[in-house]
Amino acid sequence: MCARPEVLHSLPDLHIKQFDVVLAKENYVSLRYSAEGTHTGEPHNGIDPTGQHADWTAQGSFFMTDDHKIAHWYKDWDKMQMWSKLGWVKPKDAEFA
Repeated sequence: MCARPEVLHSLPDLHIKQFDVVLAKENYVSLRYSAEGTHTGEPHNGIDPTGQHADWTAQGSFFMTDDHKIAHWYKDWDKMQMWSKLGWVKPKDAEFA
């Protein structure tokens, strides 16, 4: 999981609940994970701690170089749903994201 530092500071209890490697072949890895956290830490984008909890599932893939360094990484998840659960956006805003 590649969480941004500001998210880690806002969700001090952020952790992986489940982690699955879906495919690993040569220099390509595809994975899926479930995570959860509570906004009890620092403000996020100017929003004071809400005390709200969120859980979410994401999938990602990365390509590695021959010397086992990550060359490219991408992650896909419903960020607006996560942010809505944490109180970082209004539910109506999340419907149109």
